[in-house]
Amino acid sequence: MTIIVEDGSGIENANSYVSASDVTAYCTAMNYTDWNTPDDSDNVNGCILRAMRFIEANSFIGVKTQTTNDLEWPREDAYERNGLLFEDDIIPHKVKNAVCEATYQENVSPWSLQPNISAGNMKKEEYGSVSFEYFESQNTQKPIFPSISGILIGLIQSSNTLMRS
Repeated sequence: MTIIVEDGSGIENANSYVSASDVTAYCTAMNYTDWNTPDDSDNVNGCILRAMRFIEANSFIGVKTQTTNDLEWPREDAYERNGLLFEDDIIPHKVKNAVCEATYQENVSPWSLQPNISAGNMKKEEYGSVSFEYFESQNTQKPIFPSISGILIGLIQSSNTLMRS
């Protein structure tokens, strides 16, 4: 799939905040020597799209400003933790960096951002003519990556925040 980069103007059908070259520049700056600018652009694009799905699952501060694509940014009324207002026609560098970091993580360890639940944990119990099937206890929460969540500090709404309408 082709990457269509959102630049803050509400690009129709945009599906990413970064391009493959953005990810490569980020990995170079971070000295990630195991990011060797993969030659397989389909693989890189897949990693970017899975990274976007991971990042977009967050509840960001502010309010979405456009409907031309499904992305969460650009946003208005988005104040960062120091009280500064983000312009409503930009994608914050922190969001772009988080996508780059998530892409790197996904490239190094494919499907680590959103692992599938294995049917191997299915249990079946029978009691006479009654049977029960269920998943044995398994962690189904979103994986936590401190290297990603640390970048997004101040951009994510706290889960214990009350919103007044």
